Amino acid sequence: AELGLLLVRQDRLGDGSRLLQGVLDRSGEQTAFDLMRLGQAARALGRFQEANTFFRNATRLAAGNAVIETAWGDLFLEKYDSANASQSYQAALKADASYVPALVGLARATVNENPSAARQMAEKALAINPNYVPAHLLLAELALDDRRSDDARASIKKALDVNPVTLEARSLDAAMAFLEGRPAEFESIAASVLKLHPTYGEVYRVVGDQLGRNYRFEEAVEQTRRALAIDASSVRAYADLGMHLLRTGDEPGARRALETAFKADPYDIVTYNLLALLDTIDKFETIREGDLIVKLDPGESGVMRE
Repeated sequence: AELGLLLVRQDRLGDGSRLLQGVLDRSGEQTAFDLMRLGQAARALGRFQEANTFFRNATRLAAGNAVIETAWGDLFLEKYDSANASQSYQAALKADASYVPALVGLARATVNENPSAARQMAEKALAINPNYVPAHLLLAELALDDRRSDDARASIKKALDVNPVTLEARSLDAAMAFLEGRPAEFESIAASVLKLHPTYGEVYRVVGDQLGRNYRFEEAVEQTRRALAIDASSVRAYADLGMHLLRTGDEPGARRALETAFKADPYDIVTYNLLALLDTIDKFETIREGDLIVKLDPGESGVMRE
């Protein structure tokens, strides 16, 4: 399982997928950690319902195991199910309060509701393990959200000092170059990422995500399309594209992108909610006044139209 996951991360998808499928095809009596590895293999292959079952069964055999609970939390977090992710991470921390991956996982699960608490958890994780790259990356993202460029740059540098080929850190570095108006440097960093991992369209998706957080939605659409041009199988990029297009007012384009994402991954809560929103908006009355477009619930338009 570990070798298969490593090969997938190294862009050797065929070899990695074959090994992971071999893990899933195993039979016989299984320990809790065997089931956890099956869950990780299924998750990497996009078989999320199977992964959830494997993790659930693993926790039944080893209730409160910090490693297994954290792996299950990571699956929920990937699907934007923050409530269940938090529950798994808290169970892990109850078993081992100093388990760094659970601390950072819980920070990510709560970052939207309480960014200050998320920052404190990431800092606590780094006090335990100063070389834990995901904690540095989370602090960088939080700093970017707060427009603290110097702090973000420092956290990215710390992540790269630990591992100079961390693709996630390089992608955030590329995003900062774009945001700060350094296009040549941005292209150079992105090219260096693709040299390491030729199908890592994620570098452009991350740039698009940061542009969206800065309300530069048209540019976010452009960069996310670049991500999909490199990796047309990226469900997350399709979901992001749908969100960016919705914010530009391109509702038909947003629906196409979100439906593509939902067809590949019906467990993403954010995508599901955005499609439900579009279904609701489709029933609204559209009022055009010059360049202004207003959409109102039919029950309110009689009062609100003027």
